[in-house]
Amino acid sequence: MSLNSAGPADTFHDPDVAALILERYAGMSALFAQQASPEEVYDYLYWPELVTTGEGLPCVFRGKENLMPTVAEFMAAMGTDCVWTSVDPIIVSGNLASSLMQVSCRYPDSPTVDYRAIYVWQKRGETWKVIHEMLCLGSV
Repeated sequence: MSLNSAGPADTFHDPDVAALILERYAGMSALFAQQASPEEVYDYLYWPELVTTGEGLPCVFRGKENLMPTVAEFMAAMGTDCVWTSVDPIIVSGNLASSLMQVSCRYPDSPTVDYRAIYVWQKRGETWKVIHEMLCLGSV
C-alpha cells in the first residue's frame, strides 16, 4: 500500500506544517551561528520529554535532564557553522509529523561533517517540536 492510497493527499502532506518545520530548521542554523546556549537550542527544537538515541550514543536518552550533558558536548564539538535542511518527505497526520533532517557542519581545521536524523514532531497548541529523534553520521 502506498502512502497516497491510504487516504486524501493532505493526510500525509500538509504544506503549512512543512513550512513550520522548515522554519524550525532555519532557526536551528541561526541559533548555532549566534552561538546560542545548549539550553536555548534544546528548548527551541525539542519537547522536554524527548526520547532520542543515535549512532555512538551509549543509550536511549529520555527527557531533557538526561540529554543536556550530551547536547552541550555535541554542540561544543560542532562549532557555529551548521546548516539544517529537510530531506523529503515531511509526513503529517493529526498532531504528529515525521521528517528526515540533514545537518552539515564546517568544523574549524577539519572537513565538513554531515549528520542525518529522523524526527517525529508533535504539535502542542500552535507549536511543533521534536518528541523522538534518531541521529547518525552521514548524509541522506
